[in-house]
Amino acid sequence: FFPKLHTERDAFQSMLVSIQGVCWGMGGLVCFISFVEFFLKKEAMGFGDIKLVGCIGAFCGWKGCLFSILAGAVVGTLIVFTWGFIQWILQKKPLAIRDKCVTFAPFLSIAAVFYIFFGWNF
Repeated sequence: FFPKLHTERDAFQSMLVSIQGVCWGMGGLVCFISFVEFFLKKEAMGFGDIKLVGCIGAFCGWKGCLFSILAGAVVGTLIVFTWGFIQWILQKKPLAIRDKCVTFAPFLSIAAVFYIFFGWNF
């Protein structure tokens, strides 16, 4: 209902972009996570992250959704490894981050906010 949010001319086109974002974002992530969980035999991602991707897709469209997933992974990797390196320097013992759970939602949110403010230039 907010065409300027999706750089569209009318509300109907904006609504279609939102629906596409939800469908492609949630659907694509559910398919990918189901594929990963089939091979790992354990839960790879919670459904809350999938719902958050659907919300991002509704507000930013499918491009913003894809950007948020990819940029969120990059931001999360940089932050987690930087934090792990700092802990390794301070504690002088090897890291065992293999068994630790890292939430993806904050990194998705950071990437979505970045897309909202700077993403229209891509």
